[in-house]
Amino acid sequence: MYKMSYASTDWTTRGLFPEQLKNASYWWNGPDWIKQDFHSLVPSLKVLTTNLDEPDSVQEPTSLNADRNPLNDVLLKFSSYTKIIRVFAWVKRFIQNCKATCLTSKSVGLLQAEEVEASLKNLVKLIQQTEFYQEIKCFKMNKLIPKSSKLLPLNIFLDKDGILRVGGRLSKHPTLPYDQKFPIVIPKRHHITPLIIRHFHQLSLHAGPELVLSLIRQKFWIPDGRSTVRREIKRCIVCCRLNSKPSNPKMGDLPSSR
Repeated sequence: MYKMSYASTDWTTRGLFPEQLKNASYWWNGPDWIKQDFHSLVPSLKVLTTNLDEPDSVQEPTSLNADRNPLNDVLLKFSSYTKIIRVFAWVKRFIQNCKATCLTSKSVGLLQAEEVEASLKNLVKLIQQTEFYQEIKCFKMNKLIPKSSKLLPLNIFLDKDGILRVGGRLSKHPTLPYDQKFPIVIPKRHHITPLIIRHFHQLSLHAGPELVLSLIRQKFWIPDGRSTVRREIKRCIVCCRLNSKPSNPKMGDLPSSR
């Protein structure tokens, strides 16, 4: 093997005159053994190769989740329901302003209620397309929902905005709003579900599960909602502190005189 007689890195620390550095081929071209045949220098080295003809060398195919929705990664960064809706509304306004051809058609100032409501519908629609893909596909193809679907007892339907809603017998009620008559279906195990429960729990001043569930169902419908709301309220730190029971200290033994 080639033995290095001197280290080229020493030249940068110890210094060389410009004329010496100009003629230093070792610095510019490297050692001579780099240009030699590699196998002649290391004859005993075995180069590992992969033979694709051998069945043992063929790797098993790895399944990749190509249908992964990048929206879930974005939602995981938020811990507030209202913040998610407002951020999506600001992003949508920014996109619309970028597409606007004149200054008069651009939106400025604070967010309007219509923008927040449209942001909520777009967000819910994206979530439903991921979680309830099979049901939405059946509605668009005018087919029946599979019997294995957990949403079958809810008499769901697809509204004009492409959002799944719960059907019912209140369609002819004159005073109830549309969202209360036909709540939006929200998946039980999605990241936005506990955010919605926390939002209405704080809005009701940390009320119990029944009141929180009734407030949620004025706009959303969570499958198996009662147990889901109860489980999320048990995680509330404020409620745990307020409902905690004081510890009763163990009393000591009576003195011998008593």
